[in-house]
Amino acid sequence: MKVHPEYSHVLYKGIENIKHDKISAFDDIKYIDSNGKVIDAKVGSVPFKINNNIFKLSVIKTMEDIKNIKKLKKKIIERDKHDKMKMEFFVNMSHELKTPLNLIFTSTQLIESLYNKNKLGGESIKNHINLTKQNSYRLLKIINDLIEFTRMETGFYHVNLINKDIILVIEDIVMSVVDYAKSKGVQIIFDTDVEELTMAIDVNALEIIVLNLLSNAIKFTDKDGYIYVNMIYKENENKIDIRIEDTGIGIEEDKLNLIFKRFNNVNKGFVGNINGSGIGLSMIKSLSNLINAKISVESEYGKGSIFTISLNISHKKEDDRNSNYKVKKNEPLNVERLVVGMEDIYNV
Repeated sequence: MKVHPEYSHVLYKGIENIKHDKISAFDDIKYIDSNGKVIDAKVGSVPFKINNNIFKLSVIKTMEDIKNIKKLKKKIIERDKHDKMKMEFFVNMSHELKTPLNLIFTSTQLIESLYNKNKLGGESIKNHINLTKQNSYRLLKIINDLIEFTRMETGFYHVNLINKDIILVIEDIVMSVVDYAKSKGVQIIFDTDVEELTMAIDVNALEIIVLNLLSNAIKFTDKDGYIYVNMIYKENENKIDIRIEDTGIGIEEDKLNLIFKRFNNVNKGFVGNINGSGIGLSMIKSLSNLINAKISVESEYGKGSIFTISLNISHKKEDDRNSNYKVKKNEPLNVERLVVGMEDIYNV
């Protein structure tokens, strides 16, 4: 391998530095191998003496080596960043689990004390029972989120598509949280372009997606605010959009590209009274991908956010035993599970 004629000056520069006992920093250089192929590289030299004779130790790094080193450094940085995010996540999660556990333990102690004093009954004991139940549900919600997230991450989530009226499914989910939203001074308005649309959907996935988005909307919307849930039928595109808009605090523009990343909480540090595990939106994104839905977000900081889930309209084959199943108006749609799913938004 010889130095390319156009880069001979780099070689001579290195020799001059060696003569003056100087180290040559890495310079760009080109070599020609035995097959006539030009190789991009970097070369640096270090002088050393043996018996008063000066010798040169040259280090040659090909561009392929440099690229591999850069890739390795990038991977190390990404791994360290991910490890840090995971550590922050588990620290945050431990706090999320401890809070309801402490409240449950305190309420249980008080109930035990009242029982020992034969003072059970009245409004006080009712409040403590409600607090215990509420925080038990809250823990269940956190654990369920972790289980679903783990199932998706490990590829064990099974998509279960059945033909149902998506309008009624989403309306039932929304209606199940209206009363709670009202208790926080937030009004939810549901509207739809089409009264009925039966299509193949994964009800469990949609429940998780919509409930998490509604949960966030209620968390981040102040009293007297609004949440609008619109079903937008796009007949020409054979799609339907679920659009959830709130008048909440919004998301800063430079953080919009971070909200769907795992273990990330974009509002950490500037909204002190808002808790979150950091997996909600990441789980929504993963679930959306699994059911071939697209999720997008628009937001203006200080004015609110709009999340849109876009679904392709399709149907299960008629020979599927669940394909003809249709939700009736008076049929409950996992209402208890939906209520439980909202418990993490209670300020306790």
